[in-house]
Amino acid sequence: MNMDHRYLWLDLPFTSAFGHDLPPARKLTPKCLHCKDPRIVDNFINLYHKFAAPLQLFDSVQHLYANVKTMSKAEVIAAYEDLDLIQCQAIAFAESKCRKLCTGQVAFSPEMNEARMKIKAWLFLVSKAKGRKTSSRMILRA
Repeated sequence: MNMDHRYLWLDLPFTSAFGHDLPPARKLTPKCLHCKDPRIVDNFINLYHKFAAPLQLFDSVQHLYANVKTMSKAEVIAAYEDLDLIQCQAIAFAESKCRKLCTGQVAFSPEMNEARMKIKAWLFLVSKAKGRKTSSRMILRA
């Protein structure tokens, strides 16, 4: 019994395989908001309330909740959509002001990186010579 284990290779366009062209991949931007730091969470909540308070968002939600039984389905949907739009704007505002991301502001050069790694290696070697606990792998990497 002779088995032939060869791969079958097909070059199919996306429209034939999936029925449509796939959208281009978008660049993901890092989120400023995360729940690990309570200061950031408190700042987000304060900024959210600062945006929502003049628009009386919370009062509008309570008013809609109280009157939902007397309103038609179309009116309730329209009111929810309006409140959702305001809420999304408040969240976007609070998130944009919440934490600054300082990325991409430092120029990179291979020469500067090599010099930095040499300094780092020497610092590790001096630390090891002084009897401090130093990882030999970190010295090799540097």
